[in-house]
Amino acid sequence: MEENRNHLALAKFHVALAFVYITLFVIIMNTVSNNYSQKPLLMFYLFLFFFLHSFLAIGARKKMEITRKISVAVGVLMLAVFPIGTILSFYFLPYTEWGNVKEDNL
Repeated sequence: MEENRNHLALAKFHVALAFVYITLFVIIMNTVSNNYSQKPLLMFYLFLFFFLHSFLAIGARKKMEITRKISVAVGVLMLAVFPIGTILSFYFLPYTEWGNVKEDNL
């Protein structure tokens, strides 16, 4: 039976999302006016999501079960962010299955 390597694909996906968040962080730092009152809060959330996906990528590479569960929760939350989050989640959620699939011999 072929080894399930979904955890590695999930780690790559988390790395890509972390890269997106840090890129948005840099763009917003350089383009949004300092007079915009919500800038610190926006920066905090982008940095928080960057660290979340970075740590999930590390955990997915190590195939930690808690990482799989948190990834499922993140994927479900991303479903609500229509349309981009929904599309990403449909790609993202199947990679949270790491266990060996048992086949029935009927």
